Amino acid sequence: MLTAIIIIGLLMSALLFGTELALRPGEREASELPAKRFLAMREWLPNSNHIYRTPEARYNDPAGPVDDTYSLTIDRHGFIEPSIRHAEPDFEIAFIGGSTTECLYLRPMERFPARAGQLLEAQTGLKINAINAGRSSNHTMHSLVNTIGKIVPRRPRYGVLMHATNDIGWLGGHDTYWMTKKDIGLVQGRNRGTTQALRDLRDRTFPYTFRALSKGIKTLKLRIAQVFSKNGAGSSPKKQAPKAASDQAAPPVPAPNAKELARRKVLRENYEPALRSFVRLAKAWGIKPVLMTQILLRPGVGGQANAQGDLLGADALARGDFDVASFSSIHAYANALIVHVAKTEGAVLIDLAGAREWQAGDVYDGLHLTPTGSEKVAQIIARAIAADLEAVPVAQSPDGA
Repeated sequence: MLTAIIIIGLLMSALLFGTELALRPGEREASELPAKRFLAMREWLPNSNHIYRTPEARYNDPAGPVDDTYSLTIDRHGFIEPSIRHAEPDFEIAFIGGSTTECLYLRPMERFPARAGQLLEAQTGLKINAINAGRSSNHTMHSLVNTIGKIVPRRPRYGVLMHATNDIGWLGGHDTYWMTKKDIGLVQGRNRGTTQALRDLRDRTFPYTFRALSKGIKTLKLRIAQVFSKNGAGSSPKKQAPKAASDQAAPPVPAPNAKELARRKVLRENYEPALRSFVRLAKAWGIKPVLMTQILLRPGVGGQANAQGDLLGADALARGDFDVASFSSIHAYANALIVHVAKTEGAVLIDLAGAREWQAGDVYDGLHLTPTGSEKVAQIIARAIAADLEAVPVAQSPDGA
């Protein structure tokens, strides 16, 4: 009896599949059907946990020690914890950006959004939620969608945006924010094939079990890799690179050639309107916009020489038709656009790039912050916000950060 039921079920499934194929419309008819498209927020999955093995470039931190794994815990709103520390805060600050805001390879309270909030609380005596809405690979338009989707409803007092590198990379390779690359494109279409149907069924029936199993498998793989790794487990100060000389003179940024001038034109035509859109959106909803320039060590200062295989490694830059010098030059131009938009739109400007002499020990690959660099950034932000609040400025650190 059971065998007969199974056979009938299989026959009915085959008949249904064949009927579906026969009824499938042609290309022209299909194009006339309602499109299943959507704007992608590109956020971390709410109520999720992630563990990542530390990349080799991260061990360039001369201060150390460096953990062999780092974790992200995402709250129910899609923010990196600790973001919502107070149920009834005096006000909130939302930090929006890419991997340089996300600060993946730092411990939770070392990430500058959380640390800046902590410093401001100490100086003002107020309860402040410092929200971290950073997500690796996001450019300004992704952050604009995220601002509309989950920042605006919270009505924070400040919205702090920091972008440059990802915008340069995507616009340099595609000339537009509306590229169609999977998981990166602003406009995405949902594939209604068998794979997507199974995923939908999974997400509607046992999403939490699947998430727990996925996390367990990922953790197990990391633990096994650590056991068999020559580096061993735990904190790894032995892998620290020698401290780079901080007094090494940086070579001058080269004058832009014709190729870079063309890239600058594309960057300004797209990046500048995106920045202005963020500022005006924030103002429309009663949020004070803050634009931050982005740190990037110039060639010869350090850090980038050890970035092989990372975002600023020679191979990675070559794939985008850049070299270190040309990327540094156009990055400075992007920062200049940030300053220009902040001044012309009346946004608060935090010029991280020009705030101090950044050293190789502040970043581990020329761009992403070490705990030392993150602390300095947090202090700069706290001072700027405190000044805007007309509060007592945050005390200056001993090294003048």
